[in-house]
Formats: sequence, C-alpha cells, structure tokens
Amino acid sequence: MEASWTRPARLQTCTPESSASRKVAGTTSRLRTSRLANHRHRSPFMASSASCSSAARRARTSSALPPSPPAAAAAIVVYLRDTRHAYETLRMRTFGRCCLLGCMQEARSQMSATHSPNPPATTKFTWEDLSKLNRPHNAHVAVRGKVYDVSSFIEKHPGGVDQLLLGAGRDVTILFESYHNFNVSKVLEKYYVGELISNELPVYREPNEFSRTVRDRVHRYFKEHNIDPKMCYGMFLRCLVLLLMTNTLWALTICCYQMWVWLSVFCACGWGVCSSLLIMSASHDTSHFAVTHKPWVWKLLGAINDCTTGMSMYVWTHQHVVGHHVHTNVDQVDPDVFTTHEPPDVRRIHKSQKLLSRYYYQHIYLVFLYCFVGMKKRIQDFIAVYQLKNLSIRMNPLTHSQMTIFIVGKFVYITCHLLLPSLYMPLPLVVTFVLLGDFIAWYWLVIITQLTHVSADVIWPEPDKNNYIDMDWAELQVATSQDYATDSHFWNFASGALNNQIAHHLFPGVLQCHYPGVTRVVRETCREFNIEFRHTPSAWEAMKKHVYFLKRLGQGTD
Repeated sequence: MEASWTRPARLQTCTPESSASRKVAGTTSRLRTSRLANHRHRSPFMASSASCSSAARRARTSSALPPSPPAAAAAIVVYLRDTRHAYETLRMRTFGRCCLLGCMQEARSQMSATHSPNPPATTKFTWEDLSKLNRPHNAHVAVRGKVYDVSSFIEKHPGGVDQLLLGAGRDVTILFESYHNFNVSKVLEKYYVGELISNELPVYREPNEFSRTVRDRVHRYFKEHNIDPKMCYGMFLRCLVLLLMTNTLWALTICCYQMWVWLSVFCACGWGVCSSLLIMSASHDTSHFAVTHKPWVWKLLGAINDCTTGMSMYVWTHQHVVGHHVHTNVDQVDPDVFTTHEPPDVRRIHKSQKLLSRYYYQHIYLVFLYCFVGMKKRIQDFIAVYQLKNLSIRMNPLTHSQMTIFIVGKFVYITCHLLLPSLYMPLPLVVTFVLLGDFIAWYWLVIITQLTHVSADVIWPEPDKNNYIDMDWAELQVATSQDYATDSHFWNFASGALNNQIAHHLFPGVLQCHYPGVTRVVRETCREFNIEFRHTPSAWEAMKKHVYFLKRLGQGTD
C-alpha cells in the first residue's frame, strides 16, 4: 500500500485550481496521512473500522462544502478509495481466518488419524509374507485379520518371551483370545501395521454370544470363589511326588535286577504308569502355561520334561497348543488326530480317506499300535526341528536356550535310560524294560486323549475353499470334544482331568485341578443356549464308542 496519496493526473489536468478545491485537497491529504500513520500501529480489525469512519467523515465534510464540481469529484474519489481499502482489509481478514481454521482442521485430522485405533492400512500381508516375520528382532502376529509388529513388546510381554515368539509369523487369533481377556486387545492397537489378506490355516467367525457368556461366567466363578486359575498347591505337591516316584521306580528297575528280575519288571510297569500321570499333569499343563504365572517356571518344567520323558516340549507345544487346540478335528490340519491321504495313513478316522482292505480290522490292531506312539514322537522331534515343521504346523526357529534344552534333554534321557543301565545289565534287557514302561505309559496317554476326539458323537469340521469355517471357535470346541466320567474323582486323577475335555479346550490356560468346577459352569451355559454338551457317564462307555467308531470307518459303514 502506498505511503501517501496524490491527486489523479486526469483531475489535475482537467479541472481548474480554486481555493475551495485546494482547501479540500489539503485537508484530505492531512487526514489520509494521519490515518495511514495510525494504521501502522493498529490491528487489521481496527484498521477496517478506522477506514470506514474516515470515509464517513470525508463524506460529511464534502457535503458541507460549496457545490463545486472539482471538490465533489475529489471527495467522491477519496470516499471510494477508502471504502475499497476497508473492503479489502475485511476480505483479507476473513480469508485469513478461514485459512487458519482450515489448517487447524487439517492438522487435527492428521493427529486423529495418527492416534486412531484403526488407521488406514498401509501394508497388505499374505500369510507367506507374515511367515517370514518370526524372529525376535522382527516379530509380527495377526489377530482377526490385522497385523501387528510386536518386536518392541517381546521383552515386556507378561507371558514371557518364548510364549510370544511361539506365535510370531502366524495368525494367533484363537491363541490370543483363549489365553487373554477380550479387553486386552486394546494393547495391540499401537502396534498395528497392516492387514492380512490370505489364510494359511482355517479361520473362524467372530465370538458369538455363547462364547462371551461362558467366558464371563467362568471368570466370575473364579472371582466369586477367590480362586487363582493357575495356582493349586495340592496339584503342585502331586506333580512333585510323581516326579520323585518316576525317577525312583526307574532306578529300582535297574538296581533290583540282580536281586529279583520280576521285581524289576514290576518297577518298570510302575515307572510307566507314573510317567504317564506326570506327562498328563505337570508336562501337559506346562505346555499350556497353566502352572503358576511365572514364565521361568514353565521353562524349568519344560526342561525337566525333556530330560524325564525324552520328548521335546518345544515340538509338543507347536503340535498340541498351536495345532490341535486351534484346529480341533479339522482334517489334515489337526496334528493330534492327523490323517494322511497319500501315502495312506495307518488308520482311517475320516470319511475323506480312501477305504482300504487293511482298515477292516483297525479296531483290533490299533489298540496295540498305540503303544508305539511315544517312540514315534521322540524320532519325530528330530525331523520336526530339522524341517521346522510338525505335520501341518510350521515351527519357528529355536532360540539358543531352546536348542540347548532340546539337545541336553535328548542326551540326558538316552544316558539315564540306555547308557548307564547298560553298565549294570545286558543292553537287550535294558531295552526290554524301557519298552515295557514306555508301552504302558503311551498306551494310557493315547487312549485317554483319543476317547475325547475320535468318537462317533463328535463332528469333523470342513473349511470352505477360502479356508473359512462358518462357526464360532468356542462352539466348535464343544462340538468336537466329548467328556466322560467328569463326576469321578478317580478318572479326574487318572486322566489328568482330561476327561473334562470341553472345559480344557475352552480354557486351556487353567490348571487341571479346577476343571471339574469349570465343567459345571460350561454345561449349564450350553444348556441355556441349546448347545449339545457331549458327555458319556463312564470311561468304559467312552471306550466302546471309540472302538465302534474305528470299526465303522474301517469297514466302510460310515
């Protein structure tokens, strides 16, 4: 804007000078100079009002002058110029406010998008992409189709580092929801990085009303009875006694050989029974992180399991926790009841398997083949660690501590059960005692577990072409599991409470001594929602159902 105002050239050349016009021009110039000087020290809001008042004063001054055409023209020019200035100032002020508001709104939108729990996806992950992000320094997990980078959270995870790495590089929706409360999902929001657009293994519907209700009621059951679901001192004492008896009976098997061989046979049988009970109690609950709230306790008990049973806890956790509990009874996915089509499996338990003549008597010979499952698993451990895959389940690379436990566990088991005993008795006899106890232990273990899932009463879900099962996971656990003799104290002890299979599958992180109480809550909730709760009154009836199912599938009457 100019510092002073000069009469337009056209008016200077076309109008004669007069005292009146000179007076008006001088007055106008002084007013204009004074107004501009004041305007420099005023805000835009004051400037506009000052300009308007100045224009009004000039209009009044000009109206009081004698009717001289040049003077009137000069006054009109001044008035129009001041009015235009006032308008421009007001317009710029309004425009500036609009720009400021627009910038503030844009900044607010950006901040909102940054802190939004569901920001726009910037990356699309296939399951193959996700599977490569399974290392401690670059660990990603997927929950309900959303991918989270939890690398910075690993050391802070209350459930332990190994437990979080177990789910790295895979969809952990079911593991996350079955071991945590629903409200814990808010913790993941700040680690969101993208979307999962394909599925490696079957996925399920969102939790329905039954799922939410049964979880709320079981949590309320523990709270009202002041029970810690991971603590039971009687259970801890039982595990300690079983551990001592297992090692003592094996030592007696070796020491009593020179005194009386049949006493060694008796001790070997007792060693097998105690081994099976120890696996179904301490080892099994440890694999589900249910023994206390301390990750170091789980790791210690897992190492003891490796040394005592010769079976890798790391491999077992992938098979049982990541595989079986998430995809129960899904054909060619559930590794606990896995079936192969090519080459044909040793048994036929699913109608999709080809019917062969050798299956005709499977209900008879399978009872004896169950004894060899323990030996099979110990050999399978080496294959799984080498291939980083256990049947249908991918395994993440072992950390240094996990590999150390794996190697030391195998070495201790072989040393204590083969090498050292061979110094006191012939090696063939040592192998005989080992096989005798191992056959008893694993026959009992397999029977206990197979009665609950391989039966005529349970269902075998089939995913669609998109690997989707149109069923809530909690409802699926009720439909694929069968309880038996849940009111029997003997069977609750002899089966490691696995006869309460439905409660165990719905709440795997609960210590087994609490399952009878949880079962009552689950059964009542199923009745309320008209969901069939599969229960057989006795273990003998459950055994007959299992054998009948094997016979029906083996002879093709399915």
